[in-house]
Amino acid sequence: MKRRNFVLSLCMSAAAACFAGNAMADDTPKIMCEGTYGGHLQGLDNDGENIFWAFTTELAKTDGNGKLLKKIDVPNHHGDLCCHDGVVYVAVNRGQFNKEPGKAVSEIWTFRTDDLSFIAKYDVPEVVHGAGGITFSEGFFYVVGGLPRGYEENYVYQYTPDFKFVKRHVLKTGYTHLGFQTASFTQGKFWLGFYGEQGNPSGTMLVPPTLDSFERTRIHSDVGVTLWKNEIWLGKTSRTPDGWTGWLVPMQK
Repeated sequence: MKRRNFVLSLCMSAAAACFAGNAMADDTPKIMCEGTYGGHLQGLDNDGENIFWAFTTELAKTDGNGKLLKKIDVPNHHGDLCCHDGVVYVAVNRGQFNKEPGKAVSEIWTFRTDDLSFIAKYDVPEVVHGAGGITFSEGFFYVVGGLPRGYEENYVYQYTPDFKFVKRHVLKTGYTHLGFQTASFTQGKFWLGFYGEQGNPSGTMLVPPTLDSFERTRIHSDVGVTLWKNEIWLGKTSRTPDGWTGWLVPMQK
């Protein structure tokens, strides 16, 4: 009986802790993207007024409270995105990720921020392991992407505004699981988010504008990071019986 009571007590304590955790999570400010989607959240950005979300096979536009304004279907795989001068730029790979050169079909697709109508696409073949994220800084676009296992460095590809290749920047980061997933130039530095795996946790590389060093952090920006209302917000995603959902939470200081 004593053992049974002890086990029961442990179970009740665990349940209480779980509910307490959920209660704390519910108290956390969040911006929930309205609706469910066929793919997980892969990236996001905002134009100062509205928020744009990439769910791999769908793009969504919401207001600042997450109310859905527009949703469109797009080919797989639409990754992380950025907003610049009334245009949404999305890193797209229509080939294979994380393979040796020759398997990826890396492109940048562009859409108008007002109605998500398609504008044009650009080939970025230099992103040989699959384009996955994009950001803009000081007159240039910067694209990141996949990485085959065994590589001990990551790459950031620099382009002109019309996607003429400028330079491949090499970061001696060691292997990150599937390369870099997201990119954002925020508060004077690049935020490059990556997935984790056992023994190799997820996080964010904080990189100066010179792209010649990095700081590895445990900030989880692997499905999106953006500066919203002078505060850094991080993307989150979850699968439900009806499909995938996505939301934003402010980064804890």
